[in-house]
Amino acid sequence: MQTVGLLLQRQTGRPLYLKSSKNIKYLSILIPEEGKEVKCVFSPIVENGSDCKTQVVIADEQTIYSKMSLTYSYEPL
Repeated sequence: MQTVGLLLQRQTGRPLYLKSSKNIKYLSILIPEEGKEVKCVFSPIVENGSDCKTQVVIADEQTIYSKMSLTYSYEPL
């Protein structure tokens, strides 16, 4: 989740603070030593006021590793 937050910060260009997470599903084990290249797909990114909400899928071409719904705040909590 830390990596997802950092990638989303890059995309929005603003600092983000995790406010809530829900529907986190770990569907397959991702082993760093295997060197697999994965993608984090954000859809959709909804910004309203001081919040940023998104759904994220972490996957490679063959496997979905994780799905999650996250809400971030632009202000420290």
